[in-house]
Amino acid sequence: MIDYSLCSQLQSFYDPALPANSILVNQIAALFHADPHITWAGIYLLNPLTGDCYIDAFQGLPACMKIPAHQGVIGAALDANAPMIVSDVHSFPGHIACDARSKSELVIPLKPSNILMGVLDLDSDVQGFFDPLDPDLIEELGEIFSRTLKLSLPF
Repeated sequence: MIDYSLCSQLQSFYDPALPANSILVNQIAALFHADPHITWAGIYLLNPLTGDCYIDAFQGLPACMKIPAHQGVIGAALDANAPMIVSDVHSFPGHIACDARSKSELVIPLKPSNILMGVLDLDSDVQGFFDPLDPDLIEELGEIFSRTLKLSLPF
């Protein structure tokens, strides 16, 4: 279940003495295993020169390694610079199907130091799975992962 106690667990992995990726892999693993209906959880990092996104830390089946700029739910969330909940991915125009089991998706832009660096992407095999999530909880998830990504910034 995605709730505030999960956020506390995700925050417990944060250690500024470690590389960002060492923290991210545990945060993603905890998020993926929080509910059996989460079929994929991961980070896509943005290439600011092209707008394409590339897979980073994740849990689940092998997935699309590159999401072209402005495409799919990830591209839409980045273009809007806002989280996107898609209740039924099959009705989303341009949805990129990396896993046929996916029925719903949550994408949260990650902005450490107000620099758009990528997204947190979650898929579920249940239609409407992410609909009941509190917007404040979604914002907190974004802040947790943004804080971790900030460790990878040179400033």
